Amino acid sequence: MPADGSGVSATIIHDGQFCIAWFERWGPDGRWLARHVFGPEPGLPEILAFVNSRAYLALAYLPVEDEAPAPDLEGNPKRRQREAARAAREPAQSTRSQAALQAALDEQKQERRADSRKRRAEQADERYRQRVEKRKEKKRGH
Repeated sequence: MPADGSGVSATIIHDGQFCIAWFERWGPDGRWLARHVFGPEPGLPEILAFVNSRAYLALAYLPVEDEAPAPDLEGNPKRRQREAARAAREPAQSTRSQAALQAALDEQKQERRADSRKRRAEQADERYRQRVEKRKEKKRGH
């Protein structure tokens, strides 16, 4: 680590689809964060080549605030516990694109359900019409 207290650290995670590397740089004038997507299953040689080539220095780093806002601890502790449990039960969307994709899938699901409901109703009407026609034929005696 340099004498001025600056440095870089990397964290590699797998988000279910891709391996993502988060690079954090810090120095006397602040902290910055950058992200690099490696792909579905990068090998160790690919990751080491990226780090050894110092390509992480060319990434677009965004400033990070050092101070996190203090959580609001006012109110009933049982209510806070219930709210925390409720938030933990809900699946977290990691990106806006995933949220948009999920909304599109939900819309397609609703459309499929409506089409299926309409098709079932048409089939039921057709079966009813056939029953009525068959009854008429039997009544006529032909």
